[in-house]
Amino acid sequence: NLSHEQLRVSDMKQTLETERAERVEVGATMLERDREVRRLMADLEQHQLNYAKESTAVKSAWQREKTALIGRAQSIAAASEERHRETVRKAKRKLEGQQRKIA
Repeated sequence: NLSHEQLRVSDMKQTLETERAERVEVGATMLERDREVRRLMADLEQHQLNYAKESTAVKSAWQREKTALIGRAQSIAAASEERHRETVRKAKRKLEGQQRKIA
């Protein structure tokens, strides 16, 4: 009976040692997983920052181009308006000159 109890105690010690080893392994695996999660989160944050910077740069470039296009359009409109006024003045002078010849 004593031998049987000693065998049971030995089995329990072995089971406890196996459980401790498994607990240590699980803990190490969890630490490794936590490190990987932190690394991935840092990578994600860096990608988000890079995307925000690129997005800002693209928006800024688009805004500069839009402003330049508006400026060119206004310049063309002003030149067209000036040409129109000059043409109207020229036509008025020509008409006045013809009316003088008739009168």
